Amino acid sequence: MGVDPPAGVHVEVLLLRLVSTPGGGPALASRTVRAPLGDGTPDEVARRLATRPAVTDRAVVDRAATTRPDADLELLHSTSWRFEPGEGVVLTYAALPDPDPTAPAVPLLHPAVVSSGDPVRPQPDLLHPHHVVAHAVRHLAELAGRDPAVAAAAALPRRRRTWQVMAEEAARMPTGTHAAAHAQAHAAASVVVDPAAGDPAAAADRAAAVDRAAAVDRAAAEDRAAAEDRAAAEDRAVDVPARP
Repeated sequence: MGVDPPAGVHVEVLLLRLVSTPGGGPALASRTVRAPLGDGTPDEVARRLATRPAVTDRAVVDRAATTRPDADLELLHSTSWRFEPGEGVVLTYAALPDPDPTAPAVPLLHPAVVSSGDPVRPQPDLLHPHHVVAHAVRHLAELAGRDPAVAAAAALPRRRRTWQVMAEEAARMPTGTHAAAHAQAHAAASVVVDPAAGDPAAAADRAAAVDRAAAVDRAAAEDRAAAEDRAAAEDRAVDVPARP
């Protein structure tokens, strides 16, 4: 019988920056870079990723990595880890600034932090890249008020607006299961951008969406509980000794 190879370890860095929205205001965006852990430490790999421009020519990458001092890096902080089937363990860092601000980045729209909803099963059922970014942003925003190193990075005048936007996003970021968190995030966004936000019918639609999400979460929890009950019943049946 074959043995599965051990899962690998990857390091990913979320390079954060501000972008302009169609309305002219700033919004957070991120660009994700990733590499296998290899022979280095996670911090060493993350630092290399956080100081390389977004080019594919290996010689250019290596040359840039040796000519860009770490002094250009204002913050590198470990924010989370997760297990991805087929990939193994992924160690996530957040970094500022992006060494290549012209490279494509993904705006963080309707950010939400997801949880499993189960106190003994921490892995969420659905976890998307924007959830990982949202978690990192909220983590950094919280640390900016109580971690001296992060606070020092947040106090840099050239990055003050970025940290202000991070704090604003973190303050209104919902947390919950996948369905509930998304429903809350979209409901909160509609209050700001939806011209019909004051319409009672629109408010009722938003409330119904939240209720539907909560019902989906309750059904999923009930399914898990039923499956656990069935498994426990099967275990008890196996443990009962056969009568002579």
